[in-house]
Amino acid sequence: MTLRCFLSGLSRSCLKRLVLCTALTLSLQGCQTLKNVQSQFAGGTYQTFDGKMIDAAQSRITPPVEETLYTTLLDKVKITDGEDEVGFNVSAKYNKEREAALRGLSARDLEMREFQARSVEELSGPGAAALNSYLSGIVDRLLDQWPHDRPEVSIVVIKSDEYDAEISSNNIIRLTTPVLLNADDEDEVAAVVAHELGHALFQHHNADDQAAIDNKSLMALTSYSSAILLDNSQSAATQNAAQALLFGGYGIYKLNDNILHNSWKRYQEDEADLLAVDLLYAAGYDWERAITMLERLTHEEKRETRRKNETVRQIDELNRSLTSPVDITTAFNNGLAELSGELSNLQSSLTADHAPADQRLREVKLYLQREYMRAGIPPAADQASLEKVVWEGPGFSAIKKSVYGERARILAERGEYDEARELALKALDGRDDTDPSARYVLYLARKHEGDIDKATYNLDMARQDSQAGLNIFTLLRDEYVNQEKWDDALDIWQKALIRFPKHITMDTYLPERISILTRAGRLIEAQTEVEFCVQNTASTYLKALCQNAIRPADEQVANIQPDNNPLAE
Repeated sequence: MTLRCFLSGLSRSCLKRLVLCTALTLSLQGCQTLKNVQSQFAGGTYQTFDGKMIDAAQSRITPPVEETLYTTLLDKVKITDGEDEVGFNVSAKYNKEREAALRGLSARDLEMREFQARSVEELSGPGAAALNSYLSGIVDRLLDQWPHDRPEVSIVVIKSDEYDAEISSNNIIRLTTPVLLNADDEDEVAAVVAHELGHALFQHHNADDQAAIDNKSLMALTSYSSAILLDNSQSAATQNAAQALLFGGYGIYKLNDNILHNSWKRYQEDEADLLAVDLLYAAGYDWERAITMLERLTHEEKRETRRKNETVRQIDELNRSLTSPVDITTAFNNGLAELSGELSNLQSSLTADHAPADQRLREVKLYLQREYMRAGIPPAADQASLEKVVWEGPGFSAIKKSVYGERARILAERGEYDEARELALKALDGRDDTDPSARYVLYLARKHEGDIDKATYNLDMARQDSQAGLNIFTLLRDEYVNQEKWDDALDIWQKALIRFPKHITMDTYLPERISILTRAGRLIEAQTEVEFCVQNTASTYLKALCQNAIRPADEQVANIQPDNNPLAE
């Protein structure tokens, strides 16, 4: 009927049908969205099935998205939300896979390309090969227990200071060195690996693809229906109906994308946790090591939270030292900032795509209580195998940098700089090693000793490393400023802009550059930068920051408000 309307022209009755069909689709989608949101708060994932997760897994596996006439047509439609494109292109995905196959590129080849694009560094050398072989044995032992079609999964060890593991869309598990360094035994490593295998076995990446297509379909339907209505009738009722369809579709999309999607991602984490328990049990590992893994993750999350809170506290203290509320407007702004912080915390809890580790821990404990109370005592964990490869065998030669570097970092945080310096030096492979973690510790130690030249040298070495973060660049910039090495400070700030274009915006870059020029006494250059800023931005906030930066420090305004502040002029 709807197709006949399009072929014969859009009559009034056809317009009504179009509105009703689209409204019905939105209603059904909205009801499903609310139902799914409610399910996220109704109880644990373990309550959604009976028996063991591994026995209920078949019905939870998400098949891949297939190329169809519908997806081909949908691929021709481009829907954007701001600068981001909604959905993804199915044809492009399969064309990329076919091209990779024709060129003989393996999953590992594709993974290495992604590593290069993201500046991720894989552990290398003979010791790394021994570690990969050992971990591949754990993967095989766990996969042997999977009763359904077995996917091809491999594993690599990544150089990093963060305790983390993830599985890519290429079915390659990325395990960071701290996972190996912090594990007490092979069974704990197997628990981490089993969790990541859970994502591969359930094919969660396919679910992500399907959700992206559903969102794009919803937005395409409401956008085109609204456009047709607006073009074919000028009546107020039709115009209002078109706007209602458009806003309704966008509202459901944002709810799906910002809250439901992340809630359902947390649901996937639960599935992987519970399947990990079953795989550990079936493979003869200590299945309670799933609890150990989550306890360690809880500890890591708390450590990261403390670090972030300390950073926020230092910023707040700095702000208070610069200005205090002297009138009702400033006081009201501070009140809005505190309220915004509370709302931000609430939003973070809803939009985080991983549930807090302590919540996942409770879920696993309840599942163990239900399914494994009669399983008896778990087998003794295998500590010897892990120590033989990681701590005593060739694997240690590959991860010694991480061993020494992690210990040096902890000692530096405690203020024990002498021992931290010695361990950081052991972590370096010669004078030309730019390892940013070790060099940062050496920077702290040398600065504590009062040797500013060596401290700066270590920061400059660190920033040359592909793994160096923005903090290394900003620290080096500030050291150059303190030493009145103005050209070096400007140069390193320019390099930081090139290296971190997504993190350094014009709001950050230009005012800081102007400030450095002003402190250097190069006022003509500073004024030129201010004029460029004023002439090339529509943001009154950025203009104010640039104009403020050229003033002497004792005249600068400390509480310039962004454009979106309702009290800003």
